[in-house]
Amino acid sequence: MLGKEKEKNLYSMLLAVGGMFTFVTVIIVYGMIDYKLKSIDKLSSDVEKLLNIQFSQIGGEENYSTILEIGELSKDQATSQMKQYLEQLRAQKSGKAPSNNNEGSVSNEAPEQMPESPVGKVSVEEIKSIKDSSYIDGNVDAKITWIEYSDLECPYCARLHNSGTPEALKEKYGEKLNIIFNHFPLEFHANAFPGAQVLECTGELGGSENFYEVMKASFKSKNSSKDFLVDTAVGLGVDKDALNECIASGKHDDKIKSQVLVGSQKFGVTGTPGNVLVNNETGEFRVLSGALPTSEFEKAIDELLK
Repeated sequence: MLGKEKEKNLYSMLLAVGGMFTFVTVIIVYGMIDYKLKSIDKLSSDVEKLLNIQFSQIGGEENYSTILEIGELSKDQATSQMKQYLEQLRAQKSGKAPSNNNEGSVSNEAPEQMPESPVGKVSVEEIKSIKDSSYIDGNVDAKITWIEYSDLECPYCARLHNSGTPEALKEKYGEKLNIIFNHFPLEFHANAFPGAQVLECTGELGGSENFYEVMKASFKSKNSSKDFLVDTAVGLGVDKDALNECIASGKHDDKIKSQVLVGSQKFGVTGTPGNVLVNNETGEFRVLSGALPTSEFEKAIDELLK
């Protein structure tokens, strides 16, 4: 296991570069995923080298104090993610399946078969199936669909939404673009799966508009607790008793799990936010990982519209 001081330093490094990526994406960017094929112990011995690289990129070690102050994850949250990911790597190295104590959630580990690139193609039937089982924000007949694989506790998902990117894209592309929020609850986010249940029941009882209003309120307030989500839905006019009954029934659990499987197996999504931009006419898609700038989404959409 990593020592407490190195865990703190590694946390700082990830936070510094984590504005655009989930933890696992950062691991992949730095080539550390290769350690699954080598000795996992090298992950600890090379932390200092990685830190020195990051120090040089952000102007020195002192800047990390500032980064820690403005970071959206607590040290305990980030440390928990790091420990869990290391355990998963060790499990993969030993040939054992990693434990999963939250059925229906995922752990950020890569699927067995990753696509060679974040570009691919799906059938019209597959696109229709995804859209039919989702709540759509925007023109249902739009040429381009942005499928966001996300969970309400994800800080980078909140950052993406609070940056104004969805609104900017809807304004620019108008009827050519619609947006779909699909569930991808990460297992170290305790509120993620319950939050998905509340969203689905809100959609069932209050429609697509209320589904997205609750989602936006959660990201804006950075509050993904079940009580907050239920109160928000009720404030929008959803019947509280019916909502709680729906949540308790677990009637949408299979749908949530199915969206996770489609995201990971069909599009290679491994973390949140996993953004899939698809041309509904040709089936061509592009995958953008993380809370990327609006310009990156525009670039991908423009390519798909050609």
